[in-house]
Amino acid sequence: MYVAAVNADLTESIFENQVLGIDRLSNLPDHLIHHILSLLDTKSAVQKCLLSKHWRHHWTHTHALNFDHSSFRRRRNSFARFIRHVLRRHQPYKLSKLRFVTGGRRNQSLISRILNYAKSHGVEELETDVIHFPPAFLKSETLKTLNLGPHRTIRALPPNSFGFKSLTTLQLTCVFIWLHENDLFSSFLNLENLKLIDCVLLDAAKLDISAPRLVNLRISNLKYDGVITVLAVSAPRLKFMINMD
Repeated sequence: MYVAAVNADLTESIFENQVLGIDRLSNLPDHLIHHILSLLDTKSAVQKCLLSKHWRHHWTHTHALNFDHSSFRRRRNSFARFIRHVLRRHQPYKLSKLRFVTGGRRNQSLISRILNYAKSHGVEELETDVIHFPPAFLKSETLKTLNLGPHRTIRALPPNSFGFKSLTTLQLTCVFIWLHENDLFSSFLNLENLKLIDCVLLDAAKLDISAPRLVNLRISNLKYDGVITVLAVSAPRLKFMINMD
């Protein structure tokens, strides 16, 4: 479907033309409008829909949510209020993607609410800088892609502490990884794609990557905290490995 190729810049341009009275989206089916709105930051999507009575409620039908704290710097607590408002109004459709960037704000109540909402709506892709997930979210069976970072610390984890039975793609960016002797990745039994980008290993003499279904492995600019680290990979299906230190 051609609409899948529409990018956020083009979407912004279309909506700007609407303000000038050139409504290029009037004749599109509602589901295509919802798809285009899903490409935007959720705050922008809500604002664009306020420009037309016909579109006023279209943002509640998006299949992706994108919350970024950087859009709410001027007003304290407005970020949390906006998210709660969206979750109350959003229609109970399947959620294909959630982007949730907190900038280090520790509001565990808000984190639990949005991630549990995502789980209950079958989220398949998550991009976030949150590391401490609520226990219920760890049981997600629909999550396939997880992108974590930046600037968070993953401590040593007991075996199978993560659920995510359907997870096939994991990317860690600018994450401090504290492993000790544990294998952080062994609990992801269906993992096929793993990227470690600009990560730092803390107090680890050995990095074990054991994943029976891993096909693609990319390690870029991996740093060590004063310890000579051995990289050991056990992946019988591995086809592509890029190590760019």
